[in-house]
Amino acid sequence: MAASVRMRPSVFKSLYFHRTSCIVCRECQSSASTTTDAKSDGGPPVHIEREHVPRGQVNIPKKKKRDSLSILKALASTVGRDPTAPKFVFLDDPALVPRKSEREKVLISKASGKRTARFMVNEYRNTFNHGAAAPPVKAYQPDVTEYIYTDVCTDALRERIARREVDDAIEVYNRLLEEGQDVSTEIKLSFLELLCVFGGKNPPPPLMPEERMVERIQIQNEALSFKIPMEFAEEVFHSLPEKTVDAYNWIARGMAKAKLAKGLYFYQEMKKSEIPVYLGTYNELISYLSQQNVDRMKEVENYLTSMKKDGIAPNLETFHSVLRALEYGDRNYATFVPLVLAEMKVLKIEPTLQTFALVLSALRPPKSDKPIPYKQGLHIVSDIQEIITYMRARGLDKYRVDHPKEHFLFEALKECKKFNDIGVAEMLYNVREEMGYNYISTSFFEDENFFGTLLRMYALTENSDKLMEFYNKENTYNSSLTFPVILAVLDNIETHSAYQYLPQLWEDLAYYVKSKWVDKDLLQKFLDMFGDYNDNQKLREDFVLIAKELFEESKTTRNPAIEFTEIGNRLTRIFVNHKNLDLAWESAMYIYQNGMQGFIKGELLRDVLEMSILEKDVPKIMSFCKLPSEARDTMAAAQVISDNRNILIECLDDSEMKELEEVFEV
Repeated sequence: MAASVRMRPSVFKSLYFHRTSCIVCRECQSSASTTTDAKSDGGPPVHIEREHVPRGQVNIPKKKKRDSLSILKALASTVGRDPTAPKFVFLDDPALVPRKSEREKVLISKASGKRTARFMVNEYRNTFNHGAAAPPVKAYQPDVTEYIYTDVCTDALRERIARREVDDAIEVYNRLLEEGQDVSTEIKLSFLELLCVFGGKNPPPPLMPEERMVERIQIQNEALSFKIPMEFAEEVFHSLPEKTVDAYNWIARGMAKAKLAKGLYFYQEMKKSEIPVYLGTYNELISYLSQQNVDRMKEVENYLTSMKKDGIAPNLETFHSVLRALEYGDRNYATFVPLVLAEMKVLKIEPTLQTFALVLSALRPPKSDKPIPYKQGLHIVSDIQEIITYMRARGLDKYRVDHPKEHFLFEALKECKKFNDIGVAEMLYNVREEMGYNYISTSFFEDENFFGTLLRMYALTENSDKLMEFYNKENTYNSSLTFPVILAVLDNIETHSAYQYLPQLWEDLAYYVKSKWVDKDLLQKFLDMFGDYNDNQKLREDFVLIAKELFEESKTTRNPAIEFTEIGNRLTRIFVNHKNLDLAWESAMYIYQNGMQGFIKGELLRDVLEMSILEKDVPKIMSFCKLPSEARDTMAAAQVISDNRNILIECLDDSEMKELEEVFEV
C-alpha cells in the first residue's frame, strides 16, 4: 500500500493519531471501544478490567443517557441525499431540468432575475408595500442609496466611509482638500482603513448564491479584486500628522495584500521604531512570501519568532498563510509541513478542509517539466489517506464548508487520479457521502467534476459491473458526464464485453451525444459498438431499434451531427450485422434515391446485395442495377454474384439474370 512508502516523516500519523486499542490483552484489542478509555492528552488508553459474570446470570446493562434530540437525530440519520434527483437549484419539472451545457445559463439567469427584482424594488420603492411582513423582512426592503449629507463636509466623508462607498469617499476627500477644509486624524484613519481593506476602489458587487457556483464568474470577480491601486492610500498615510499604530498596520497590511514590496518596507520601519505589529499584518506578510524568491521557510521562522517576542499567538489564518508560502515554490518545502501541523497541535488549533487543501498544495513537488516520481506520488496519496483517518477520528460533522478556492476533496481526488488509486478515491467519496447535507460546496464546477473524475477512475481501474453500479448511484441527470468521461466508460464496456449496459447509457446520454457541440467521435463510438455486437438476440434487436430511430431522425433533422451523410455507413453496418434486410436496403439506397451527394461504402452495398440474394428478394436485387456507375464500381459485386449463382437462377428470370450480369460485368 502507498502508506509503506516513506521518504519523509508522516504528515499526520505521529502528530495527531493516538492508539485507541488496549495493549494488555487481545480480547480488549478486539473491542477497544468498550474496554479502553483514550486519554484526553493523546496518550495510550487505560485498560479497564471486565467484570466477571457467572454463567447463567443475567447482567442488566445500564440505562443509556439520551438527550432531548436523540430521537430526532436517529430519524434524521435515516434520510440521505437522493442521487437520482437534480440539485435543488435546478429542481423543476423533469422535462425542464437543464442539461449540463445549459446549467451555467440557468444559474446566471436566476441570478439575473434576482438582480432585476432588486433593481425594481430600489427604482420604484414607493410602488411596493415593503412593510407587509411582520416582523419586516430585511431582504424585501429597498437599499439605502441616497446620502443624508450631500454637501462637501466631514460628515459626508464619514457617512460614505460607514457605508463602504470607496469611490464616493475618495471624491469627497479630494473635494475637502481642494476647499482647504481640515479632516480630523480620526476620520483620516478610518478612511485609510477603508482604502487598505478594499484596495482603493469600490469592491465588486456581491455575488448571488447562483453566481458563486459558476467558476467563470468567480474568476472574473477575483481578477477585479486583485487590481488594487494603493498609491492613494499611501498619500493618505503620509498626510496623517501623527502616524498611529493602527495607521502603520493598515498601510503595511494593505500593501502586502496588494502584493507590493512596500509592505515589507513599512514592516521594517515599524520594527525599527518598535511599533507593535498586529496579527492580521503578520498574516498578510507571510502570505506575501509566496510572491518572493527567497528561502521561504527561513522567512516564516523569522516572522513567527518576531510574533513570539511580541506576545502574539498565531491563529488558524496564520498557519494557512504559512502553508500558502510553502506551496508553488522552486524548492520542495514538503518536509516542513509536519512541523507546521505539530505547531498547530501544540496551540490546539484544529485544521479545516481548507487547511487540508493547503497541506496538499505544500506537499506537491516544486514546478518542473519532469514527471512526478512514482514513489513520491504514492507518498502524497498515503498522506491523503491519513488525513481522511484523522477527519473520521475527529468527527465528520466538524467539517462542513469547502473553501471557494482551496477545495480539499476535489484536489485530493485529482492526486489519486494521477496514480489511479481507486481505493483512496473511494474513501474520499465515502467521506463526502457521509457528510451529506452538512457538506456545503462552494464551486459548481468542482462539485460536478468530483463525480466525473471518480467515474473515469472506475472506468480505468474496475470491471464494468462495479463501474455501472457507481454510475447508477451517481447518475444525477448526467451532470458530470463529459466527453472524456463517457468515452472512458464506453472503452471499459467494450474491453469487458459488457454490452448489456449500452441501451441504458444510450437512453441516458442520447440527448448529449447527438448535440452538434459534442465531438462526433462519441456518437460514432456508440454506433460502432452497436454494430460489433453479435451475441444476445434481445440486445441485437435493441441496437437495431436505436439505429432505426436515428435513421428516421436523420431524414428530417437540421443537426449536422446526425445527418445521414455523417452516420449513414454506420447505421447500414448495424442493420447488416444484425440481419435486418429491409432497413439495411432502405438505408443503403436512401442517399441515392434522394439525389444526395456522396455514397455508401462499396463493401456495405455488396453485403446488402448478398443479403438480398440469400433472402431471394428480387425487387431489392434488381434495384442495385439502377445505382450510379461510381457506386457499382466500388462494390466489386462480381464475386458475390458468381458465388450465389444457383440462388439467382432460382429466383430471377433470364432477362433479369442477364441484366444483372451485364451491369456488374460478371
